[in-house]
Amino acid sequence: QIELPADIRAVWDVQIERLLIDRPDLDGLAIEVAAVLGMTIDPREWQAVCAELDIPVSDDLVDALVRRRLFSASDPSGRRRFAHGLLRECLEQRAAETERLPAIHAACAQILPTLEVAGNLARAGRHALAAGLSDVAVGLLQEAAMEAGVRGDYPEAMALSELALANVGATVRRQTAQLLTYQARVKSLTGRLAEARAVASRALELADRHNWVQERVGALLRLAVVHNILREPDPALALCKRALGYVDVDTSIREQIDLYSSKAIAHLQKGEIPLAEQCVRDASALSVNSETRLGLSTCLTVIAHSLLRRGNLDGAEEAFEEALTLCRTRGRRLGQAINIAGLADAWVERRQFERALAGYRSAFAETHAIGSAAQHLLRTNIGTVLSLLNMHTEARDELETAWIAVH
Repeated sequence: QIELPADIRAVWDVQIERLLIDRPDLDGLAIEVAAVLGMTIDPREWQAVCAELDIPVSDDLVDALVRRRLFSASDPSGRRRFAHGLLRECLEQRAAETERLPAIHAACAQILPTLEVAGNLARAGRHALAAGLSDVAVGLLQEAAMEAGVRGDYPEAMALSELALANVGATVRRQTAQLLTYQARVKSLTGRLAEARAVASRALELADRHNWVQERVGALLRLAVVHNILREPDPALALCKRALGYVDVDTSIREQIDLYSSKAIAHLQKGEIPLAEQCVRDASALSVNSETRLGLSTCLTVIAHSLLRRGNLDGAEEAFEEALTLCRTRGRRLGQAINIAGLADAWVERRQFERALAGYRSAFAETHAIGSAAQHLLRTNIGTVLSLLNMHTEARDELETAWIAVH
């Protein structure tokens, strides 16, 4: 009599056993590693993790997997896929039953960040969690959240920071304040200002309670940024002054530059142009390398708006262009949008309305793609320029859409 498998999972178990019956014992471990890495297997990742675990990958193993229809043929990048999700789950289950799974996850967490592939930090963080390495996981997830923010993927940045917060242990509570401060940054960039203020206040309360100086500086900076966005320059200036009073040798140059930039923006809102320009000079004196120079993009934007207010259109455009170049070097999409919109403001002053319209639309596309609240203001600018071009129907549509989105 032939005994049939009880379910589809059992079918895959049989296929795995048939594959491995005449093969080296370590081949079974190698395909378990592939399964833990995911449905799609990058050969470089697979080889690297197997090497970390001292598991050789037989030269003909991939061909054998393809012949058995357990692996797909390679795609143009050389990657393969498991034939079915349940097949991968069966292999993971085999690793779990023999208690090999935590070690495989730990090796993945160790190797993936070294390969410098987008998204690998987040994957490594999740592998570290699965391996029970919560402290390692929090650090990886925190870094991955910041990486996502740089890409403008704010939903992913929030999800990763939430996952990190959920796994912060008692020995790394300082990271709670750091993660809350980062969340405040993301929330302010996406227009959730009340939430940003609340989260930054929580971070500040933690920092004050434990006397964490650098975390206090970061939380005060985030609160100042929120007040600047709300056009409340006096509390923003007070917060910047308090934060600068805590600056010491452990405060990053980038954070100091951001503080002077926020202070400059507050002075500019009050019409105190000489004071704003002094803040920019203070920030410029701190710039020592390409990374800290990127922080000057905000200062350059402040200078550009100052020049624009004084009618120096050539100087304003030059400053906006320099800030835009800095933002582009690191893919800072919101910074790019802000400076493109600034250039469009200058073109409106020159009465180059069609050029300004193209600029505002380009800036809108960037802010819409990353979910920034600035998109609604840019819709208003687009509507205004359309009206100046006597395109009144289109102008009304843009302005109505912007009003509905805000209210």
